[in-house]
Amino acid sequence: MAFEGFTQGLTSLKNTLSNILSNILNAISNLVTDLLNGLKNLFVPEEDFFSEKFEEFKSHFAFIDTFTGFVSQFQNMKRKNEAPSILIDFSSAESEYNYGGAAVALNLSWYSRYKPIADIVITAFVYAFFIWRFYCRIPEIIRGAGISTDYTSRISKEVDKR
Repeated sequence: MAFEGFTQGLTSLKNTLSNILSNILNAISNLVTDLLNGLKNLFVPEEDFFSEKFEEFKSHFAFIDTFTGFVSQFQNMKRKNEAPSILIDFSSAESEYNYGGAAVALNLSWYSRYKPIADIVITAFVYAFFIWRFYCRIPEIIRGAGISTDYTSRISKEVDKR
C-alpha cells in the first residue's frame, strides 16, 4: 500500500511536471507566433498600400499616360498594313459657316504598297541611330559622368585662373 501511494505521488508529480512543461511550450509558441505577427504587421504592407502609392505617383506624373497612349497608337499604326490617313473634323468648328464633316488632310494611299518595307527601313535607321549615339556615349557611361560634368569642371578651372 505504501508502494501504491509512492507510485501515485510519482504519477501526479509526472503529470504536474508535464503540464508545467506543456504550458511553458505553449507560452513560447504563443510568444513566437505573436512576435511573427508583429513583424508581419510592421514590415508587410496592407494589400491596398502599393495601389494607393501608385495612384498618387501617377497623379504627379500625368504625362506618362499621354506618352504611353502615343506609344500604343504608334505601335498600332505600325502593325496596320493600310496607309496612314489624317482626317480633320470640321463638324465641331465654332463658326457661323458649316464646313461639313471630316476633311482629308493627308492621304498616303500611294504609300500602302511600300509600307511593309518602309517600316523595316525606318526602324533599321532608328535603331542604327540609337546604337550610334550609345556607342558615342560609352566613355561617359563607363566614367559615370556626362558632358555636363566636363563643362562644370572646365568652368571651375576658368574661375580658378582668375
